[in-house]
Amino acid sequence: MPITSADVRTKVFPLAFRGYAVDDVDAFLASIETELDRLASRGSPPVDDAAADPLSRSLALLRLAQQTADASLAEAHVEAAQLRAAALEEAELLRAQAAAEAERIVIEAQICAEGLVAEAHAETGRLTADLSRLQHLDRTYRDRLRLLLVEQQRLLDEEAPVALTLVSSSGD
Repeated sequence: MPITSADVRTKVFPLAFRGYAVDDVDAFLASIETELDRLASRGSPPVDDAAADPLSRSLALLRLAQQTADASLAEAHVEAAQLRAAALEEAELLRAQAAAEAERIVIEAQICAEGLVAEAHAETGRLTADLSRLQHLDRTYRDRLRLLLVEQQRLLDEEAPVALTLVSSSGD
């Protein structure tokens, strides 16, 4: 007698001491029910073993196997397409995140570089001012030294004739 999904759905198993795992049996029965509904929706009647000869049963089993394989292949193609789409979506998301991160890093580097350039310009200004001040001091000290040397030379020139006179009068 053929089994239908309704037969599976309505079947009740009595519980006994040290019985079975109810959730596991229910899950298995649900998968059988789903498979029977799927086969019934394709117009594949269950095989009645008692009414068919071995050749007819083999042919029916082969048709059922072919249908199951075709369905599994179609499901695999759908699942592969879904996985491929999900992978492409995730890859695009990762690419976008990487591009955003790269842009953020570039912006941070530009800001840092601009800060360093500004600091370098400020330091250049300070050093230029220091150099100008030192050059001014150098000119001032050189001018003062020159004046001092000129004055000392003048004093020596004034004292030299007196010293020569003293030296020549003491040697007479």
